[in-house]
Amino acid sequence: MTFDANHGYYPEEARLLTKFTVDVYITVNMSNEGNQSELHQTIDYAQAYNIVNQVFNIRHKILEAIAGNIVTRLKEKFQEVEKIKVRVTKWNPPVSGLVDKAYVELEL
Repeated sequence: MTFDANHGYYPEEARLLTKFTVDVYITVNMSNEGNQSELHQTIDYAQAYNIVNQVFNIRHKILEAIAGNIVTRLKEKFQEVEKIKVRVTKWNPPVSGLVDKAYVELEL
């Protein structure tokens, strides 16, 4: 998922849109479900995207807060989640030197 947002610790980051990407990895146990051909039997990725989008519409100062809020909200929505990993990447972060990206990965 790709977003343009103004997340960041420094005041100038609040004024500038920066490219972010979010990768979400969800592990569920489907062994007891039989035929998983209905959305209510699995993770609806459209709903997962909407949750990530909602979190991204709230300004955060640090990547860890974004990742933590995404994990919390997804686990609340999808009770069948056994394990979840979220990676939030900020492209071209404002640091001295050439840095393409910085990311935080949270796994629960």
